[in-house]
Amino acid sequence: MKKWMTVSMMLLMLVVLSGYSGCHGPQYEESELEDMEARGRSQMQAWLDEHIPGATVATATAYINMIPSGPEYLTDSVYGTIQDGEEARPYEIEVEENEVYLTCDQSFLIEEMMPYTLEALNLSERADEINFTDFTAGILLPVENDWSQPEVHEVYMDNTCFLPGELVLNLEEAGYEIVSAAGTEDLTTVPEEAAETGEDTPESTEDTADTAENVPRIIWSPEAHAILDAFIRDPASRPELTLNGYLDVPEDIDLKLYDMAFFEGLRSSAGLYFSYVYLEQPYVDVCAAGWYTTYTRRTRQPFEDFFIEYTEERIVEECRNGTITEKEHDEYDVKNLCMERTEEGYGFSFTDPENWFNFLILSDENSELFQHEYTCRYDQAAIPGSHTYVGGRYIDREVVWEQREDGLWELRRTDDGAAEWFNNADQLLFREPHRQ
Repeated sequence: MKKWMTVSMMLLMLVVLSGYSGCHGPQYEESELEDMEARGRSQMQAWLDEHIPGATVATATAYINMIPSGPEYLTDSVYGTIQDGEEARPYEIEVEENEVYLTCDQSFLIEEMMPYTLEALNLSERADEINFTDFTAGILLPVENDWSQPEVHEVYMDNTCFLPGELVLNLEEAGYEIVSAAGTEDLTTVPEEAAETGEDTPESTEDTADTAENVPRIIWSPEAHAILDAFIRDPASRPELTLNGYLDVPEDIDLKLYDMAFFEGLRSSAGLYFSYVYLEQPYVDVCAAGWYTTYTRRTRQPFEDFFIEYTEERIVEECRNGTITEKEHDEYDVKNLCMERTEEGYGFSFTDPENWFNFLILSDENSELFQHEYTCRYDQAAIPGSHTYVGGRYIDREVVWEQREDGLWELRRTDDGAAEWFNNADQLLFREPHRQ
């Protein structure tokens, strides 16, 4: 099975901020690659001889880490498949640490991780009000590279379907069942398709309405639950666990408390690395993404005889080498926005041109603005900096009123239906009267 790596946008930001540049191509010799693969194969076979007698290493490939648009580095991770009877099973081994990982039932890990995550976030008492979306969890394996920039040293591979090999064997020995429309079948090994991906296996404890009747489910024994729970709750003796996904959080929770210091504390106390996690409320969210956190607070404010929505406050923090730095802290006020009426339509400007912001336009049916459909004219000359116009100074887009779920009307583009964002570079030019 091919090993994959979740490359987050934080890695891209990391490379840009570090000003990395260098020659492309492999930064290792072919003999080094062959030696790493031979070491991985040998160590993995020794582990199999001890833990799964009779199993053999089928393939062994060293993992190559490539910086985006940059050179390739040889890591000490070797991955491949083992042959155990008639099944080929994926594995990974960290050669320098001699640590073995096998594929697991990812939905089982996610199920056990949810309550632990809520405890770490101090949200256990509100668990019934929290909604997880696109939630994944897995181990976090460091990849060591001999890079020229010391501040760009730690890169993490986010493996969402591997767990320590001995743990996986202990879980399978503890027992589980496969439940399908045809009935219940006792098994002693995880089916190959479930082990390889972990993605098509529904959660382990109860049926859900959208689970097809013909899709089997793995039901893990109480002993297996206890084993995995003990593993998760002992961060001192396991690799860090990485999280991705979205959590809808009750509106009365102060999300400003979830800053970089909070999430860095969870790395040491709970062994959790928030690779890309959003805590969301209707107008506030926090994104924890590796070395960065972003707090965003939006607002809806009356303006003229309609409404605008915009980001009122945004805070970006970074943690590098244990030091937390506030990289951005922006606050915006609707009082800085002005609208000018002309014979052709409306134009926008800011009393402080250095403190402009983007905003959405919303309206009810009583607004003067609502009486027309518009062409939005974007003036490239209104943006500071050098001006080289491709296709002319102005960019015109047709916009129309579309009603939202909250009952208000929003200006959206006719070409793709996306909401139109405005700033001081935009004008609204009359096109035709609005007809509902």
